[in-house]
Amino acid sequence: MAPILEGRFVAGTTTGNACSSVRCEAVEERAMSRPLEDVDASGVLAQESDAPTGKLYRVHFPLFDHVESRSNEVRQTHEGLVTHPRVDLVDDPEAADYLILCQNHLLEHCPFHTQFRPLKDRYKQKTIMLDYGDEPRMIQDAEDFRWKLYFKRSVVDRNTMQVVDYGDLPIIPTAYCVEEGMVEPPSNLGASRAIAISCLFEDSIQTSWVFQRARGRLLRFAHELQAKYDLTMQVGTVSDPGPVGRSGIDPRYKRCLFDSKIVLHANPDPWEGDARTWEALSSGALVFIDPMCQPIKHPLVDGKHAVFYDLTEDGMVRLEAKILYYLHRDEQRERIGRQGREHVLKHHRSIHRINQIIDALDAANAGV
Repeated sequence: MAPILEGRFVAGTTTGNACSSVRCEAVEERAMSRPLEDVDASGVLAQESDAPTGKLYRVHFPLFDHVESRSNEVRQTHEGLVTHPRVDLVDDPEAADYLILCQNHLLEHCPFHTQFRPLKDRYKQKTIMLDYGDEPRMIQDAEDFRWKLYFKRSVVDRNTMQVVDYGDLPIIPTAYCVEEGMVEPPSNLGASRAIAISCLFEDSIQTSWVFQRARGRLLRFAHELQAKYDLTMQVGTVSDPGPVGRSGIDPRYKRCLFDSKIVLHANPDPWEGDARTWEALSSGALVFIDPMCQPIKHPLVDGKHAVFYDLTEDGMVRLEAKILYYLHRDEQRERIGRQGREHVLKHHRSIHRINQIIDALDAANAGV
């Protein structure tokens, strides 16, 4: 079995050394990048200067050589930890103030779970669980809930569109976010967006029990639009689907988003929230999405950051009318797209998810 790896994580690779110099190096690299053209005070350096001051937390976040380590949640968490000014990544869990684990560390099909589960059991009272699992009613170790903090991405019952009642368990809602790889536009983009509408789902979702009701219906709708109107559209995937596609930001996928005027998106049927939502919004395209109920700070506002639609028969008729409306009104469409981009870059980047953890730690420790 390959060893557990500590330290920096870039584009699916890991190397040793989790010292604070890595954090400085990452910040220095971003400082040299081209500034954003249309976002005010949302660059990495501006974010870090606005970050709350206080105790420096020593954090152990183990990386490992497996496909699960290249998932969105592990990549995004590590990216935020590396750049956060109040986090010092350490290799030794004994020397850490806190451990952070994602559900990926504990999955049975990940061969490293035999190493991480004993680690979790030994240090549970100083372990922060980041549960990005899909099932809203699934809680890791609910019968032995000694976690320092427990964050959960999927907390909405999509059948009732209500947040699940977890009783006395202190579950903190969280969400995916924008990776730094989506912040800067691709090079050599045209002056205007060449693709009128994109709907980037693979055809197989139309028969999948997880996706057919929402995403499958939206994909069929997009195919119907493509046949009905003389529009430049991208319907279908432009990058590898599944775990391979989720292991990083594919340049083809990124370019398609930034080159689209409108992006059509939908949540999975049984749960709410994915990385694609934030990626689409970060591109500045006008994003159409079904309503979301996740109780997070700085939620999306319909008509300001994105346009919501419903999946009823009448809702799909209204969706078509709204799409045509915004395609013929560049100023309104571009304004909402720009506001959506500004919103997610200001409030929903990887460092903001770590801010949420730091805020919760500060609050918990203040009550000790």
